[in-house]
Amino acid sequence: MDILNIISRMSEWVLSFGDSPWAILILILNAFSESIFFPIPPDALLILISLKNIELAILISIITAISSILGGIVGYYIGNKLGRNLVSKIISANHIIKAENLFSKFGFWIIITAAFTPIPYKVFTLTAGVLNLDLKKFIIASIIGRSLRFILIGIMISVLGERISSYTNSNFDLITIIAAIFFLSLTLIILVIKYKIK
Repeated sequence: MDILNIISRMSEWVLSFGDSPWAILILILNAFSESIFFPIPPDALLILISLKNIELAILISIITAISSILGGIVGYYIGNKLGRNLVSKIISANHIIKAENLFSKFGFWIIITAAFTPIPYKVFTLTAGVLNLDLKKFIIASIIGRSLRFILIGIMISVLGERISSYTNSNFDLITIIAAIFFLSLTLIILVIKYKIK
């Protein structure tokens, strides 16, 4: 069985809890663990549960965002406490220093992008810890990115209801990539203006 089949079956298994009395708890665990190691993003389960509880869609999305952010913080600490020794055995100290400098300059924006887009957020939570990104910046960036990602879903479902279901499910990656390009372009403009003023 190849990796895609395994992930597909895991995704089906997660979604099978959509009608369960444990749906919210599973969503919380999904969002939390996906920020550390779990391969299935919580978006599909969030959409499924929210469509069954449209009046609670925004609240459910906030719970998802909080769970994911807390998972990200745990991922950061795992990377910070356990990852550096492992990475130093694989990558030269010189390369680690270069990566650390890059993260120190752009880490805030890297985390926001990973938190908002389909890029695996877990990779960057662990990396941020390994490279010792400022924890306060990491948390703020995670709050911005994860809140934008999940709460926007809740707002759209709350406003549009079932009309958004099929479109969001089939075009979620495209929607987030377009939004990320817009967000990064805006960020780049702000940084250019900032450095020109200096």
